[in-house]
Amino acid sequence: MLGSSSPSNIDPRQRRKFARYKVSDLSSLAAIIDKGREQEKIITLGQGGCGFYGFDPRWPFNPKKRIYCQLAFEDTAANFLTVESQIVYIKHVSNLGKPVVFYGVEFLPFERPRIKDLIDRLERLRAEGRVDLA
Repeated sequence: MLGSSSPSNIDPRQRRKFARYKVSDLSSLAAIIDKGREQEKIITLGQGGCGFYGFDPRWPFNPKKRIYCQLAFEDTAANFLTVESQIVYIKHVSNLGKPVVFYGVEFLPFERPRIKDLIDRLERLRAEGRVDLA
């Protein structure tokens, strides 16, 4: 059919309702995935959700699993924001030649307004050239 596109060939940035920021190299952002698991690394963050690498092969590969993401900037680390989320997709990828799992996470709709201050700060960092859009 002319003019139709399947979701798989649309740029993810065009499918997203909210911008995502590349935060993997942002040392001032702390993230704890699923209540203290130590083998994950946040890669992207936006008002609608986040993406992270999972390095623990024992962790369930279960889309629709509810998890909790805790987020804070260094200067507010005493006040981690805990956001209820859901894994929406899982993708096996390679990172520096090692197999990892990328988890796409959606923040539950009622949680999104709570992270607006974090997102506003990321947008200011982007305006300063310190963070890029994913």
